[in-house]
Amino acid sequence: MIVVSSGWKVWLASLAVSVGIFLVLYFTVIKPTTDTANKAINNGLQQVNQGQQLANCIQAAGASTNKINACEAKFGS
Repeated sequence: MIVVSSGWKVWLASLAVSVGIFLVLYFTVIKPTTDTANKAINNGLQQVNQGQQLANCIQAAGASTNKINACEAKFGS
């Protein structure tokens, strides 16, 4: 059994160093990775939404080539 008899100042300093290390890792590794993943997901959802709007527009256009061309101009990439 290990008994540490250091004072509370040493414990508090150790806690501050641990929190500091965590914050550095969070802001340099975790947060940028999370932000990149969120941007990729939002971009994918936007593309799916745009594709759904294009499909709905083409379905509503029926056989009219002018309306289909307008749909592709509005929602196409």
